[in-house]
Order: sequence, then C-alpha cells, then structure tokens
Amino acid sequence: TCCTATPRTGSYAQVITNMSYGYLQSDLIPVEPNTSYNLHAYLRGQLDIDTGGAGLWIIRARFYDAANAQLSVPNADKGGVTPSLPPGSSRGGP
Repeated sequence: TCCTATPRTGSYAQVITNMSYGYLQSDLIPVEPNTSYNLHAYLRGQLDIDTGGAGLWIIRARFYDAANAQLSVPNADKGGVTPSLPPGSSRGGP
C-alpha cells in the first residue's frame, strides 16, 4: 500500500506500509545549478522476525538534465533497522 502522508516540514511526504521490496519516487523537484541541497527522510520500521528480513533501506536522489535524461543516482544515506534507529528518526545528507 502506498500513499502520501502529512509532511513533518516542507512540501513532500510519502509512506510505504508492508512493502518488503517497495520504493517511493516523488515527482521531479526543480533545482538550481551551483546550489547545495539536503535530502532527508523520516524512517520508521519494524522487522518480522519470522521472515528473516534484513530491514535495509536507502535514501537516494536521482539527478536529471533539462531534457529529463538521468545523470546520476547517488545514495544520501543507507542502513538497516536497528535499536540505534528509533522510530521517526531523520536520516539523510547533502
């Protein structure tokens, strides 16, 4: 199930529930050249110990040129569900 959620701050929010291999991709967000941006996501997860899942996640940005040709797909952050990542944690980077 995929839907939008109320943003904590800013303009965009999405949520996935019960999607082991799912992903979300927002609409394109215009940016300006030679400008720094930060990408963050609020994460909350729970593992089902009966399935042996790893609970891995990646926050990724896709960059396109003016003709919508993909330029790069760097990871802003990645990890797994652990006790050090409490529900509602903000993760990300420049």
